[in-house]
Amino acid sequence: MFNLKQGAILIGGQDISSITQKSLYKAMSIVPQECNLFHTTILENIRYGNPHASDKEVTETAKRASAHAFIEALPCQYKTLWLVKEG
Repeated sequence: MFNLKQGAILIGGQDISSITQKSLYKAMSIVPQECNLFHTTILENIRYGNPHASDKEVTETAKRASAHAFIEALPCQYKTLWLVKEG
């Protein structure tokens, strides 16, 4: 996948030259500087990257992002509708 002249790129101690591009991309995430949320529930915003994620997986994802306590404090928790401000 990568033609390095020297050295190696390791992920978890594994040289990425032995990993397929598809496997690598499946394991990667992009975290932008600015957060763009959609006009839908918090649950569906979190589930956006994996539409088939279970509620438990969504909760675990929110916990890893340190967002679970904030979400639980919202009036409808994960079913709270996120309103997008235009402009």
